[in-house]
Amino acid sequence: MKKVKKTYRINLSLPPDMERKIKRLAKKHATKPSELLREIIIGEVNRLEREAFREKMIEGARYMAEENRSLSAEFAHVDLEGWEG
Repeated sequence: MKKVKKTYRINLSLPPDMERKIKRLAKKHATKPSELLREIIIGEVNRLEREAFREKMIEGARYMAEENRSLSAEFAHVDLEGWEG
């Protein structure tokens, strides 16, 4: 796990059984519980940011698709010029 130069200190309250789980996982990954939690939190925050970005991109794509359908319908008569027999 990488070291963070500047940190923001925060206190958390967790259910009692989490202490045992966190210590077990930290030992398994050869790290300190605080480092394990730091990496978990950073990973989750990054995942949530990517998810929010993805949702905005999907929203934008849907808007553009509707805009394109509207423009296509508006100019359909021009597209058909010369094809009517």
